[in-house]
Amino acid sequence: MKADASGPKHSTGLLGCTVSGVLTPINRTVSVEPCKFSTTVSPSMTRITTAMSLGKVFEPAHEQIVSVKSNPNKKRFTKRCVPRFAITVLRMNNRSDFGLGRVGIWTSALDMQPMSKSKEAAIELEELGFRCIWVPEAVNREPFASCGVLLEATKKMTMATGIASMYARSAATMNAGWKTLTEAFGERFLLGIGASHQNLVEKVHKASYNKPYSAMVEYLKAMDSGLFFAAAPTVAPRRVLAALGPKMLKLSAQMGIGAHPYFVPIEHTSYAREILGQDALLAPEVAVVFDTNPETARATARKFMLTYNRLPNYTNNLRRLGWAQDDIAGPDKMPSDAMIDAIVAWGSLETIVARIQAHIDAGASHVSVQVLDADPLALPLHQWRELATTLSSFY
Repeated sequence: MKADASGPKHSTGLLGCTVSGVLTPINRTVSVEPCKFSTTVSPSMTRITTAMSLGKVFEPAHEQIVSVKSNPNKKRFTKRCVPRFAITVLRMNNRSDFGLGRVGIWTSALDMQPMSKSKEAAIELEELGFRCIWVPEAVNREPFASCGVLLEATKKMTMATGIASMYARSAATMNAGWKTLTEAFGERFLLGIGASHQNLVEKVHKASYNKPYSAMVEYLKAMDSGLFFAAAPTVAPRRVLAALGPKMLKLSAQMGIGAHPYFVPIEHTSYAREILGQDALLAPEVAVVFDTNPETARATARKFMLTYNRLPNYTNNLRRLGWAQDDIAGPDKMPSDAMIDAIVAWGSLETIVARIQAHIDAGASHVSVQVLDADPLALPLHQWRELATTLSSFY
């Protein structure tokens, strides 16, 4: 269970209640009865404060009804959920997806295939209706080279790095790669930059990992002031930052177009949106398992999470959100079922779609979906095809 139920300091509302609301772009005041909590909704968005389950979202619990004083005839919706954490939901009526589509694909599986098969898979994803593929770096393919090949193979697909490490290349080299691909493919290339993790930085890149926020600020300044004498892009290059905490999130909006958080539960999306403001791109990665068997689905999710639940960047973020260490990694180093269910959506297509939509409702501009398979080397083509059938349902 959580260490406490207070939630991030930015959250508002009352725990233990379920909130329903009206999604219309009109100035109005909504109130929760009998909680007596009210807030004013702006012309551009509906603000809802709700209690979301971090495990099985939308499980039945006791209901409270939101009354809309300005127009009682408007259609209402109601969501039931287990009251664990207060989340401010910001549903923008016209929030930009920055050309990425509301839902994209995050995958390292393309790197596990010969490039010929990776190109075939990227082409199929484009034909299925996906508009963005996120690829990692870590110790896989060099992401600029990989993105260039896949951009050339597709027609309209955006390729995004999720993420390129600032410790893997100098600021001048990062800048040159960014501008080279942007000149060639315009806004179809999106650069995601991150500080990576201490173990990778020190063991793989043989660099010193010290004060990553300050290092990122200086790195971005060096990129922006760097020399580039080659043919310049005709559109403004776009970049996002791998951001979890408040300082890096603010920086991502100040020196980029937004943030790409990874390994986050729904309440982080709400938290990040409050910090970023309403105009920045917020593109969280969301891991999913297409498996309705709790034992096998959680086994797949647990294997995935063991890579991350020992890395300080992620564990510190989860503790900041109120999760206890025993949930993150107990005495056996394993995440709890509640932690698994919060990070990884598993179950039927309907359940997975509901989790993706919950992130959108919480403020995501775009959700990058990482399909986990029992075989981590396999291309999850079947699951991608199934997910593609729902693309028109996201808003």
